[in-house]
Amino acid sequence: MAHRRVALALLLAACHGKDAAPPVGPAPAPVPPVPTAALPTPAPAVPAGLPTDVKVTLAEVGLEAVSLDRTADPCVDFYQLACGGWLEKTPIPPDRARWARFTEIDEHNKVVIRSLLEDDGRGLPRAGSAAEGRGGSIDAKAVAGSTDPAAAKLGAYYASCMDEAAIEKAGTTPLDPTFKSIDKIASEGDVLREVAQLHNMGVGVMFRLGGAPDQKNTNMVIVNSGQGGLSLPNRDYYTKEDAKSVEIRGKFVEHMTNMFKLLGETPAQAASDAGTVMDIQMRLARASAAPVDLRDADKNYNKIPLADAQAIIPNFSLSAYMKKRGIPPVTEINFGQPKFFGELNKMLTDVPVASWKTYFRWMVLNNAASALPKAFGEESF
Repeated sequence: MAHRRVALALLLAACHGKDAAPPVGPAPAPVPPVPTAALPTPAPAVPAGLPTDVKVTLAEVGLEAVSLDRTADPCVDFYQLACGGWLEKTPIPPDRARWARFTEIDEHNKVVIRSLLEDDGRGLPRAGSAAEGRGGSIDAKAVAGSTDPAAAKLGAYYASCMDEAAIEKAGTTPLDPTFKSIDKIASEGDVLREVAQLHNMGVGVMFRLGGAPDQKNTNMVIVNSGQGGLSLPNRDYYTKEDAKSVEIRGKFVEHMTNMFKLLGETPAQAASDAGTVMDIQMRLARASAAPVDLRDADKNYNKIPLADAQAIIPNFSLSAYMKKRGIPPVTEINFGQPKFFGELNKMLTDVPVASWKTYFRWMVLNNAASALPKAFGEESF
């Protein structure tokens, strides 16, 4: 009700004191004045149980008077009236391209969440104040003292992510189990196994596959699969031949080379591996649908029997892949871009196993860059 009263007040303010529009057509005949004393004053229509005189301040409904520009005419520029004060006193931070009230809310929420996690990381019980517990170092061992087991887990996880010294010391060793699994690939069957394992880890190699509502029967959730496996945003970055696109591809290869060198490879080996990855991604990109085609839902809805999908990519057992991922057996699948899977099927025999291994290593490294030592984060973009 308070919000409704505020809305009504704003509407009245927007129109109060403004001249009425000029009449259209002939002027109506004058109406003789009626003495007001002869008419009873009608009682205001107020629903039972509601107060007849309520005063609500802007602060009570979450509005700041300093954010308003009361010099603005609401009938000309209501946005300036509502936000002009905030715009005048709020510069865009130098490290941002844009800034808004919801950005402020988001940043405030991050401060609150950080404070809670830092308290959790020191094993402190959660206090009501968002300011408490901030500014101190986090001791992951102290988490055991937390009175909330769930909070203790959150605190330990956050503490491990923020322990930069430990991250630098560990280097890329957290990736070793995954790299060892990739090194064991010796056949096309091993490639399938690794694709399923990497997809379960959130590494988007080759293609994408997951559950989503059926676009033509939202009462059902079906398996959707489509093109993927790229590092740059979409196929246009790989296929366009304008000067800027060529430059981006050159810098991308240079970036991959630097990342492989940080992994410990010689400059020559790193450049060779970067070229291998680029060759694979170029083939995937050329077979991919253009961004404009992906916007057409009908073009990307191709629900077919699983057997028909398997016929498009016979070199990759879909049922075996889904079993390894823990997906229950299905009889239908939305194969969004059949042309892409046809080309991927050829690549599964054309591309040497050693090249797939290099591609997988890159995708894992690129996916984990932000959690690795500072040098990887600074090189990654």
